[in-house]
Amino acid sequence: MVLRDFNMNDIDSLVLFLNGKNVSKFLTSRIPQPYSIDDAKWWVNTGSKNGITKAVEINGKLVGTIGVITGEFESNRSAEIGYWFEQNSWGKGIATEAVMTMTNDIFFEYQYNSSFRPSF
Repeated sequence: MVLRDFNMNDIDSLVLFLNGKNVSKFLTSRIPQPYSIDDAKWWVNTGSKNGITKAVEINGKLVGTIGVITGEFESNRSAEIGYWFEQNSWGKGIATEAVMTMTNDIFFEYQYNSSFRPSF
């Protein structure tokens, strides 16, 4: 599994996955439905550049995304992780691995200030 930045090669997969009924029913209302090519282009060029957002790739193929939104004001020492995966990736431990990798990255690579440190 690789966490990487989104690129233009991801557009067709984003449109396919985010229009899948079983994937889209769990998504935030911030993701347009139906999901268009223009939506995917905006995501790759602009949306995915905000905060910490990564494409999740398995064997060279996009399978989903994971991102972190940091808290504000009195919650500035907290963060929320969100993710989605295409349906064929469900039940294979990919989300667990992605969350563990992202959690490690936000504490150690991105230097989030916290008294909690993951032990995995």
